[in-house]
This record gives sequence, structure tokens and C-alpha cells, in this order.
Amino acid sequence: MDPMPDDAFIPGDRDFLYSPRCSLVLTPHEAPKPWGHHYPDPFDLKPADMGPTDEEKNFSQTQLVFSENNRPLRFDQEKQKVKDEQLHVVIVKMIPGNRGRGDFPGPHNLLCRVTRAPAKQKHLSVGDSVFIKVYDPLFWWATDLLDIYFKVTATADMAFCDEVGAYSFLQEKGLTGFPHLAPEFFGSWTAAVTSSNPKYEGQTRHVGVLALEYIDGIQLDKLFTPGTRPRSQTVTMYWETDTPVSFDTNEETCMGVMKKLIWENMEQEFAGITHGDIHPRSVLVSMRNGNDILDSSRVSLIGWRRSVIDEISKHPQNAFAYYSRPIHPFNRFNIIRLRDFLGWIPRDWKGREDNPRDTWQLHK
Repeated sequence: MDPMPDDAFIPGDRDFLYSPRCSLVLTPHEAPKPWGHHYPDPFDLKPADMGPTDEEKNFSQTQLVFSENNRPLRFDQEKQKVKDEQLHVVIVKMIPGNRGRGDFPGPHNLLCRVTRAPAKQKHLSVGDSVFIKVYDPLFWWATDLLDIYFKVTATADMAFCDEVGAYSFLQEKGLTGFPHLAPEFFGSWTAAVTSSNPKYEGQTRHVGVLALEYIDGIQLDKLFTPGTRPRSQTVTMYWETDTPVSFDTNEETCMGVMKKLIWENMEQEFAGITHGDIHPRSVLVSMRNGNDILDSSRVSLIGWRRSVIDEISKHPQNAFAYYSRPIHPFNRFNIIRLRDFLGWIPRDWKGREDNPRDTWQLHK
């Protein structure tokens, strides 16, 4: 009987590597600036980094990701030896991505607990919760026509660098962490992982990892029925803890969430970055800042994969060069752009059928 093909172990490797109680050791990694699609390619990018070589065209996906030629761009082997700078975490649970449950190409979202923190890390301590995104190309495949000619290792690294670049930029501008929209950023890393496939026993490969503040919240798209109304008049959070919190989904609350989202997103755009996917699934609503209970909801904007940092893009627009402060959201958020929020915002915001952009509520 023929042995099992390499890629037959991929579904099992998901559980083998990223299930609760599994541990990861993260090593600091200086990711390149965002590249691909909207950005210029790095100066040291080679054709073999992008598309498969003649030899690699015959590789299984598992063989491809285990090749040392396909590690994250600018991977530094010497850094793996500096143990004092490593961050050790244990996985608490896997968090479904913003497209729901099931298998999707993209990063693994993991809630972790810190078991050992680097000596120089000021923001993380042993016992802290941390949210990490693992850009493992083993679980990646092309869904975009623009990506079909790239190796999965290249598309995973592009996604990794793009999102690291976005959070780095926001942090430099002072726009991460409470009370800002973007979660706090704890740096870019690599993790050494293995496989349940006996053929690769004793071998390791390295994957990109993004570390962020863990925000204990709920995605906005779970709170309302599109085009209708909020699903419940009262939302109770943290009911399994000693400090459950409830809030009403009345119009004042819903509008408060939208006000924070829209106005603070304008601050981000004024700073020079566009999110690229303003949608209820990308918005988190929380009643906590760390362990502190809040009087009003915290609103966070996550999922920065499609973002564009204007100043380093291929075609900078410099749209706010002549403004001294962020412009009014009405100039950026018409009802066409907000249609996915109808149901959380009143349905009568939809506007006239002959001119849906002319919605009087948005003039406020």
C-alpha cells in the first residue's frame, strides 16, 4: 500500500499545532515593510521568493513550506539563539476568523496566555492574555486571481507584512490601544513549528506571528440582523465571570458605537492609513479595557489585511495634505458605504431609491 501523501496530514496538523494547551515559542522578527498588490516589492525580493521554481512545481504543499527557501522574508537564524528575547505562550483557544467557523485560507487567530516574557518586553508579563495571529502558509491557498501565480508562502508573508506594517504605523502615530480603535500592538515574531507527519519528524519550519492586545468583545455583525434591527434589546457579556455586564441596544447605544467608529476612523485616515474593509464583522464591541469594566462600550476596528499606508504605497494620494485636522465623516461615509450596518443603524437611513446617497441623517 502506498504511504499517505504529505498533504493528507494538513487537517491533523491544524489540531496538532494550534489546539488549546499547545505551546508556542515566539522569536522577534523584523518584518519588511508591506509589499505586494498596493506596495512596491522589497529591494531584496527574488523571483524564487514569489513563484515556484521548476523544482518546487513538483512539491507537495507540506514540502514547500518546510523548504528553508520559503521562510518569512528576512528571517534571521541568529535571532533564534537569543533565548532571553523570546516570548513563550500557551494556547487557550482558537478564535474563529471574521468569516465565521470552518476552514478558510488565512491566519489562525489564537487567544494565548503568556508563560514567559522577554526581559525587555514592557507591556507583557507572565499570566497576561495576548491575541496572536499565525500566518502559517500550510493552511493557505489562493482565493484571489491576483494570487494564483504566487506560492502560498509568498501570499502568507505578504499578508503578514501588510498587517504588521499597518499596526506598526498606527502605533507610531499614537493610535493603538484604549481608547483608540486599533488594538495595542506587541510586535512581529516567528514561531518554529513541526508536523504530525512522520516524514518530517525532527524538522522545524518558521511562520510569521503578529501579537496584539486581547480584546474580550463581540463582533458587531453578531448583534443585529442585516437590514432589520438588533437581535436583542439587551446584550449581556461576561456572564460566566463574577462581573457580568449588560447594555441596551437602543438607538442611543447604537449611534454611540457608530460615532466612535466613524470619527476615530477619520483620525486614522488623516494620519495616512485606510482600513479597506469597514464592515460589521471587522468591528469589535467590548465593555472591558483589560480587567476594568467600562461605563460605555469600547469600539475596536480589527482585520487590517486590506489596509493601505498612503506614503509607502505605489501611488500615494496625499489626500489630506492641505487639511490641518481630520475632515467631517460626511465626506467619507455616505449610506452606500454604510449599507452593511443597516439594522444596527436605523433602516430609514437607507435614503431615497432615486438618490440613496442623499440621506439627511448623515448631514448631522
